[in-house]
Amino acid sequence: MESKESKYCTKCRVLKKIEEFSFRNKTKGYRHSECRECLSNREKIRNQDPIRKEAHRLYGASDKAKAQRKIYYQTPAGRAAQQRSNNSIKGLAAHKAFRESENGKNGQLRWLASESGKLSRKKIDARWSAANPEKVLIKGHRYRARRYGIIGQNHTEIDRENKFLEYGGRCAYEGRIGCKLIATTLDHIIPLVLGGTNEISNCVPACGSCNSSKGGKPVEDWKWTQIIADELTGAMPLWL
Repeated sequence: MESKESKYCTKCRVLKKIEEFSFRNKTKGYRHSECRECLSNREKIRNQDPIRKEAHRLYGASDKAKAQRKIYYQTPAGRAAQQRSNNSIKGLAAHKAFRESENGKNGQLRWLASESGKLSRKKIDARWSAANPEKVLIKGHRYRARRYGIIGQNHTEIDRENKFLEYGGRCAYEGRIGCKLIATTLDHIIPLVLGGTNEISNCVPACGSCNSSKGGKPVEDWKWTQIIADELTGAMPLWL
């Protein structure tokens, strides 16, 4: 027997809870005569029709449908639906296939060339650089090596860590007045500008002050221009 809490479905002829019937008119409280399950099954059967499928495809590609989707995805419900779709296995696979397609690659190039794309790229690069300072330094060394046409193997992040451990994290030019003692950079013994390689064997840990002071000069020419603070610090520079 029907009541305010239950209702008969005209399709499956089963008495079900009122919540299992969707609204036809939510303002007036009118509900469908068929339950949600029966309505869903009927819609699935209708969607198998080839003519209906083609009509859906044509409408989805129309300007009107694109404008409606754009408006919908700007709403909270639309953004949430898009997020769920993007995070699903099917959605991730579709995104990957599109990015690897010719249209996807061309679209990405057009976006990167636009003002909004350039601004977004700068923000992403800034966040990555702040989170990976050591990789930024290694990337800079490799860029300079390519710029000067240096041929040879580039040092890696592991090589950098091992070199710092070898020197105990201290500057290889310790003893120079103005040396900060704690190494924060890698210095090329034979500068890249003078043909030195970017291999780890040509690099030593150095503080920012010593690295900046040495610049593009060879060690032998630079060290004798510095005032050695043996008498003040009692430290013997490792590079002498």
